[in-house]
Amino acid sequence: MKRFRIFLFSCLVALAMIAIAASCSDEDGAAPRKSSTGRYYRPKDAGKPAGDVDVPPFDAGEFDVFAPDMQIPKEISTVGQAVQALITAYDLEVKEAEYGQANAQTPPIKAYAGDLIRDVKTSRARLKGLIASKEIAPRRTNLTDRLKFESQAALSQLTGIFRNMWLNLWVNRRIDSANNTRRMLNDQLEPILAEDEDFAQELETIRAELDARVDRAERVRDGLAGGLDNGMFEEMDDIPPPQKPQQQPQKPLQQPQLPQQQPQQPAEDAGAAP
Repeated sequence: MKRFRIFLFSCLVALAMIAIAASCSDEDGAAPRKSSTGRYYRPKDAGKPAGDVDVPPFDAGEFDVFAPDMQIPKEISTVGQAVQALITAYDLEVKEAEYGQANAQTPPIKAYAGDLIRDVKTSRARLKGLIASKEIAPRRTNLTDRLKFESQAALSQLTGIFRNMWLNLWVNRRIDSANNTRRMLNDQLEPILAEDEDFAQELETIRAELDARVDRAERVRDGLAGGLDNGMFEEMDDIPPPQKPQQQPQKPLQQPQLPQQQPQQPAEDAGAAP
C-alpha cells in the first residue's frame, strides 16, 4: 500500500513537470486561441509590428451631417402638397387664436385674438381662391400631420398652467407659429410655388403678413411685461373708457301733509232768520 502511494505521487509529479516544460517551450508569437471554440486563429496582419499596420485615414467631411452642401430631404414635392401645407397652417392658427380668445380674461387680449382670427381667415380665403382658379387639388403629406401634432402639443401645454404664465406662453406661441410658417415657406414651398407667377406674388404677400403678425405679437408680449395700459394696442386708443352710470339727483323727502280741518261754526238757534 505504501509503495502504491509513492508510485502515484511520482506519476503526479512527472505529469506536472511535463506540463511546465510544454508551457515553457511555446513560442512568443504563438497564435491566440478563441475563448469560445478553443481553436487557434491568426489575424491577416500577423507577423507585422503594430506600427506597420496600414490604416486608411478617416475623412470626416464624408460623414459631417452639418456640412453646408448636404441636401436635406424635402417633405414637399408637388404644388398640391405645398398649398395643402399652407391651408393647414392657416387652419391651425385660427384654431389656436380662437382658443386664446375664449380663455383670455382681458379686453386687449380678446381684441388681439379677434384681429388675428379675422386676418388669418382673410389670407386663407384669398389662397383658396387662387387654388380654385388654378384647379389644383391639395394633397396631404407627412408635413401636414407634423404641423397638426405640433399645434396639439402647444395647446396641451397651455392646459392646466397658472394664469400669469398662460398669457406669455400663448403669445410666444403666436410668434413661434409665424416664424415656423415663414421657415416652411422659404425652405420647402418656395422652390415649388415660385415657378408660377401668381403663386410667387402670393408668397410675397404671405411674407409681409407674417412679418406684421410677428410685430403685433411682440408688441403684445412687451405690453404684458409692462402692463396692459401702455398703449400697445393702437386700435383701442380711440375707445373711451367705460363711464360710470350717472345717478339722478335725489329729491328731498317731503313730509306728508295732514288734511286741514275746517273751523266749526256755532250752531244757529232754531227759528233764527237766515
